[in-house]
Amino acid sequence: MGRQDIHYKPGTIYEFNSVGKVIEEMVGELSEQSKYITDIFEAGNSPIISWDKDGSIRVVNNAMQRIFDLQSVGQIKNIDDFFKCYPNSEARTACQDALIGKTTSALETISKINDRTYYIVWSVTPVRDTQDNVSGVICMGQDVTERRVAEGNLRLSSTVFDNTAEGIIITDHNAEIIDVNTAFSEITGFSREEVIGQNPRLMKSGRHSEKFYNDMWRKLNNNGFWRGEIWDRRKNGEEFPKWLSINACRNEKGKLTHYVAVFSDITDKKADEEKLEQLAHFDHLTGLPNRILFQDRLHTALARSRREKAHLAVLFVDLDRFKQINDSLGHRVGDLLLKEVSKRLLYSVREIDTVARLSGDEFTVILTDISSIEAVEMIASRIVKSLGAPYFFEGHELFVSASVGIAIYPTDGENSVDLLRHADVAMYHAKEKGRNNYQFFNAEMNEKAQSQLSLANKLRVALNRKLIHPHYQLKVDTQLGKPIGLEALARWNDERGKPISPVKFIPVAEEHGLIGRLGKSILNQVCIQIRMWQDMGVEFGSVAVNLSAQQFRDANLLNDIKEAIEDNRIDPMSLEVEVTENMVMDDVEEAIRILHDIKEMGLKISIDDFGTGYSSLSYLKRFPVDTLKIDRTFIRDLSVDNDDAAIVSAIVSMAQKLEINVVAEGVETQEQVDFLRSVNCNVVQGFLYAKPCAGGEVPLVWHRMIEEFEE
Repeated sequence: MGRQDIHYKPGTIYEFNSVGKVIEEMVGELSEQSKYITDIFEAGNSPIISWDKDGSIRVVNNAMQRIFDLQSVGQIKNIDDFFKCYPNSEARTACQDALIGKTTSALETISKINDRTYYIVWSVTPVRDTQDNVSGVICMGQDVTERRVAEGNLRLSSTVFDNTAEGIIITDHNAEIIDVNTAFSEITGFSREEVIGQNPRLMKSGRHSEKFYNDMWRKLNNNGFWRGEIWDRRKNGEEFPKWLSINACRNEKGKLTHYVAVFSDITDKKADEEKLEQLAHFDHLTGLPNRILFQDRLHTALARSRREKAHLAVLFVDLDRFKQINDSLGHRVGDLLLKEVSKRLLYSVREIDTVARLSGDEFTVILTDISSIEAVEMIASRIVKSLGAPYFFEGHELFVSASVGIAIYPTDGENSVDLLRHADVAMYHAKEKGRNNYQFFNAEMNEKAQSQLSLANKLRVALNRKLIHPHYQLKVDTQLGKPIGLEALARWNDERGKPISPVKFIPVAEEHGLIGRLGKSILNQVCIQIRMWQDMGVEFGSVAVNLSAQQFRDANLLNDIKEAIEDNRIDPMSLEVEVTENMVMDDVEEAIRILHDIKEMGLKISIDDFGTGYSSLSYLKRFPVDTLKIDRTFIRDLSVDNDDAAIVSAIVSMAQKLEINVVAEGVETQEQVDFLRSVNCNVVQGFLYAKPCAGGEVPLVWHRMIEEFEE
């Protein structure tokens, strides 16, 4: 019969066989229940451990062994062993409380096992026997690691969301705002409450077209994201640029659930970019386009002119004598002058035209949409007139003029390089024409420029091969009847032996930066020649060497002179330097310093071409000058021009009062000599007495002249 049919009554005596069957059935049922409980006990993910009152471990399930990395139950026999491996004061206290009958719920422990952190919530419960006495403790845990990690991530995400510097907008699939962070409010001025449920278009600036937004949404929906620069409007109405990233978020089924937009205010970045743009493409002093932007605008203008078969003009504008003002009055006044020049140039052209500063005092102008050459002339004339008007700065009234060269597209060039080069050539032609004027480019100018370029290349070769040598012209004292000195003049013969005039190659050397090398070469050769004459016992007075403006301003000038003298062991008194009047007047104070340094070395000093410049007595008496050389232009027409005669007479009289010697250059007739002697100018130089000759011929010419005077 079944178990449910058996009823046990106390005090009743049953037959042995019946009792045995009943016991057998009960044992079997208990065994099945025990196995069922054991399976549940072992199969669960919750760790369980139990020990008796003496601390001996009785039960440890698989979850406990797995989590705490217990290889076998025998590894821990006592609860003390367990706490030695995994010490935790709160857990130990809870276990001790359980032994006195106290239950502890929701005790959470954190254990780091094999580089992994476990979060477990324990329930510590006392085990009681049939007499309700505590016989042990059972600890049942719940692994909440994943929950805690998830909670931590949520907290981190929330912290990042609220504290990130970028603004964040979260919308639903209909693009209605469901949340924004603190940075959003700080950047836009809108509070969270004001924008929840709104569409982000409430910040629309109006700068972008519908096409822009349509393209943005198309890319966002097709690619799942969009990134780019966009302008929005703050609550106060101020427009601002931002860098925006939008991501479309979908669930596991691929259905769009919401959008997340992250943006940063790039107002400062845009300002920095504009500053960099300004530095890269605009002149920092005048604010005009620089060379880079000028070239870019010229390329653009040329492309348009080609398409429309129109003309344009390029003007090259160079200030005359700007360096003199900059050096004499200082860079501050020079900068003020350049700023004012820039303003006048802008006022002289149309709004559609471009004015640029290339460097220093060089400016360029692009004239587009020109209807005629007369229109270009009108603007060029306006520029020359405007720049030539007086300037007033810090108590100074200044006068500068401008030389303007003009090249027309396509007549004078079809590309930017040719147009700018031809405008430059025309500008130099304007300077040759007396400055303060404009000149249009023509083929003859180009031929001249090409010729000068070719001559410059030949000059470089000649300097490298040491083909340019000094020739010497005697200075004669007409009263004593003998030579008293020499002037060294550079002479150059081409590959066929044909002489090339200094009138041609000296300006080319100056323009192409070769005059310094040429001057140093002549100086060294002169000192070598002086040494040879001294060894031969030849008397020659002193030899004058001309210094160019570039040489005179060269920081190595004094060292070059000193080396040439010391290397050849010559007496400094045998060497004389000649500087032009205009050269020393460009920067008077600096010129005085340099001349005094030269004088202290023992050299003589002459001012060449005197009378053609603009020096004053107040400056002249401060220069440590030994000799003034009257320019040949005053000597040439002495017999027919009373003005020249008066000027020469005045120069000689002034020099005598200042105790300065005088030499008249370019003397070719006896009538000139007679007049010069009549005003007490006895030292002359010119073809009447001797032409320049090579160093080896000087002794013969010198002695022949002495013999002629003696006769």
